[in-house]
Amino acid sequence: VTLCSDECKVTPNTPTKDDTVKKRIVMAARDQWDTYFSRLFPAAGPIGIDIQMLAVSHKGIKLVKIVKLAGANTMYIKVLAPYSYADILYVTIANKVTLEFAMRNEQITIYSPKASQIKELVDFYCSELMRNSAYVIAVKSYFTDQKIMLSFRKGDVIKLQTAAAPMQEGARHGCVLRKTLNYFEDVHGEANSPTPPPGWKFGVAHGRSGIFPADYVQPIAPPDFAISQPEPRHESGAVAVAIASAPAATALSQRAESSSSRSRRPQSSAPESEENPYMEDLVETNPHIMVDFAKRHFRTPHRKPFNKKSRKGHESMSPADMVVFSRNPIQDSLIDIKDSNLNKQAVESFQTIMRFMGDLPPKGSDAECVYSLLRYGHQDVLKDEIYCQVIKQVTNNQSNKPDSAQKGWRLLYILTPYFKCTDVLKPYLISYLHGLASKPSPFQGMAKVCEEQLQQTLLCGGRRSVPSEVELVAMMSGRNSKRQLFNLPGGIDRFFKVKTSTVALDVLMELCKEMELSNPQAAQEYAIIALCNSGSFKKPLLKREYVMDVVAEAEKIDPAFSFWIKRVVWGQPLVLSNSLYITMHFNQVRRDFTMGHLLALPSGRPTEQHLSMVARMAALQHRAKEDRQPPSQKDMESYIPTIWFRLQSLSNWQSLISQQLNDVHGMSALQARTTFLEKMSTLPLFGSNFFNVKGSGIPPCLGAVNLKGLQFVKIE
Repeated sequence: VTLCSDECKVTPNTPTKDDTVKKRIVMAARDQWDTYFSRLFPAAGPIGIDIQMLAVSHKGIKLVKIVKLAGANTMYIKVLAPYSYADILYVTIANKVTLEFAMRNEQITIYSPKASQIKELVDFYCSELMRNSAYVIAVKSYFTDQKIMLSFRKGDVIKLQTAAAPMQEGARHGCVLRKTLNYFEDVHGEANSPTPPPGWKFGVAHGRSGIFPADYVQPIAPPDFAISQPEPRHESGAVAVAIASAPAATALSQRAESSSSRSRRPQSSAPESEENPYMEDLVETNPHIMVDFAKRHFRTPHRKPFNKKSRKGHESMSPADMVVFSRNPIQDSLIDIKDSNLNKQAVESFQTIMRFMGDLPPKGSDAECVYSLLRYGHQDVLKDEIYCQVIKQVTNNQSNKPDSAQKGWRLLYILTPYFKCTDVLKPYLISYLHGLASKPSPFQGMAKVCEEQLQQTLLCGGRRSVPSEVELVAMMSGRNSKRQLFNLPGGIDRFFKVKTSTVALDVLMELCKEMELSNPQAAQEYAIIALCNSGSFKKPLLKREYVMDVVAEAEKIDPAFSFWIKRVVWGQPLVLSNSLYITMHFNQVRRDFTMGHLLALPSGRPTEQHLSMVARMAALQHRAKEDRQPPSQKDMESYIPTIWFRLQSLSNWQSLISQQLNDVHGMSALQARTTFLEKMSTLPLFGSNFFNVKGSGIPPCLGAVNLKGLQFVKIE
């Protein structure tokens, strides 16, 4: 910036009016100064990184702190760890002050009183960058032997290209890391790549091009990619690319600067005999609660294996050793299970957990591991065993795989909505999760979510159907909710956030909150119905029925099914102070009125008072539409029950409704709906549910059920 200013002869005393010069200086500041054009938020954590602020800019986020310049009384901002938006998969708010950043290969927890503002700003930048991005990230691995297809692992970044013009043979694909071009690959592909069929994409990764399933990837912000001639690769940069960890990259860079005179060698992972300090900071757990359970219910501990190098071993294992991370598979179940078949399944489930966490070579995809574990959980004792096994592997996790602990917690998050533990394990498991959720740690947010899901499972019984592939991929990639559409009477669309453990009552309570209903019993008076357009599927949801279970069931019959919410019990008085409440109830009651269910014909000839009331209801409906024009014949037929409309000529109804429209002319649409509900609430059949009744010896009729009892209504 100084050189630019000197070149353009700009000083504080001689400012310039040339916009080109101003732009050059601003662009130089934007590109060269790490935290310029950044919004700084107060922040703390994660463990192992002493940060004081989080900087959010158009380039990404940075963990920063204020430090004192050596030998001077000057403070400056030091960047500890930078992350580009290409590294960020999504951001969630665990609580009011906790943010969880799901990165490509790690998870970062940030504590800040401005958590909601940070998430809003990061989401804005990510959405803008993803809008026209040509890059996607693999949410699960895909392997194939076919040459025209592209193989990749979960977390790989793929550049999308048109199949008609793939990358040319011999081109190079490079990645810019910390403004240094240090990784390239030759591109080898078919000269004439096929046009991908529907549901497939064409792209390049790891120097190869090909087609791949679209549901294996999700869009991401464009990374800093470039095409250039290769340069010498530095080991520190190669390691940073390999583990995709900004804190590790920062540490490696500092190590490289301090030892530039020494020869460098790759440091891919900690040896098995050494502890991994990064993972030691990453996982901070309290095993003592589970140790207590182990003393009571685990089988007699085996002797430790003899270590030739340290000449130690063969002493008996303590219960504490049995509830911490193990690099080796177990030989018998942790819980003292007498049944040999169940014991064999317990050993297999532990191996499956290790494969999912990356601590054993894979024998299938991560999704297959989850489905296997869900199948193992058909017995209550195996559910407890699997819970103990996962907790063992995330406690003091010393794995060489940097994401082992994270994947273990992700697995626990997937299992808690499905596995209802026994009453024996319940107090220990809840205490364990509650303890971790109550203190700052990298997995505090995950522990809190697992605790909430477990409490929901204990209350509602747990999910009864395995997750669909789409839902499971979302859970494995950290997306713990989806926006599900629910239809309210009158065609009102409402989206509610549905998690894997959400039950119908949760959705109804959220709706009641929007309608400002403070009575906790209010949600019990509403129901959710799942409907298929073909009419082949109609299912009212029980209050404690899992929404995603019904989604999986309904989608098999009709992918275009819909959820509808209506009021079925009218015990609580009307609360006519919320616009959503008024509009929803108006639409539902109006339908019953126009179908002729609420207002029965008198035994004799209708009086003027009867006709005036019907005309009044028609006028209120017309005013509720905010229509200032006189109602047409079609309008009047839709406002008045058919059996009543036939009692008078069209001209008579026009006259009666015109008189009533003069009276309601000054009302707003909301006031008209409110008055309509007040009038309807005085009718005997108000708040009824109507059913077609058939029986021998009686004519067809309607059964009207409300709090007053059961009434039979004759059908004319």
